Order: sequence, then C-alpha cells, then structure tokens
Amino acid sequence: MKVEEQIAQKVDPELLRALHDAAGHEILRTVMVLGDDSKPAPETPSIDPSRFATRSDYQRALRSRQQEQVKGAVRPVQKQLEQLDLKTRGGEFSRSVVVEGPAQQILASLELPGVQHASLDQSLG
Repeated sequence: MKVEEQIAQKVDPELLRALHDAAGHEILRTVMVLGDDSKPAPETPSIDPSRFATRSDYQRALRSRQQEQVKGAVRPVQKQLEQLDLKTRGGEFSRSVVVEGPAQQILASLELPGVQHASLDQSLG
C-alpha cells in the first residue's frame, strides 16, 4: 500500500514496512499514542495528601485523577478508531492504546489528527 509522507512520520520503521508490503486485508496489531497535543491539558488542582486518612486512599485519588485526565484525551480518538472497525484496548492510565485490525484500516486511522504515533506490535495474518 502507498503511505503518504505525512503518515510515514507518525510510524516506526517496522510498521511502515508492514504497511508498504500489505495488500490491505492483513491483520496488524499496533501500539498507538493518542491525544491532541494542540489542546493543552486542563489544569487540575493538586491533591493534598493531608486530606486522606490513609496513604492508600491518597493513592486511589491520584489514580482516579490520572484516569480522568487520560480518558479526556484518549477516549474521543478511541471512538474514532472503533468507528473504523478497529479493536482497541488500553488507554486507562496512559495515552498508549493497542489497536488491532486490517492494514487498510490501520493506514486510514493514521490520518486522524488524534493519532500521534504508531508502532507495529505484530502481524497477525
């Protein structure tokens, strides 16, 4: 398949090679970094540890806040990927998501502005 230069800049060499060699129907598993870097992350107030009875409660609050921040950046792009009939997993604690589907759809997904980078995990057939 033909990969435009703008798209080629978003991918690692193995994925670029797999896309060039693909007919379109081959199933690929990739790891994508999602989110729109042009939109600044919303300011969130710091969490005061003295407000919590235990260290575990404080850690849960930090994890919950991290999940909400990531969800806001990742979920809209994840929905767009799913509309392209791609399977997604992850994105709860980081902007990295495993994306699986036909090479043609993976290539189409790389045109989305919310896809920052993609790496080949493996070819599945």
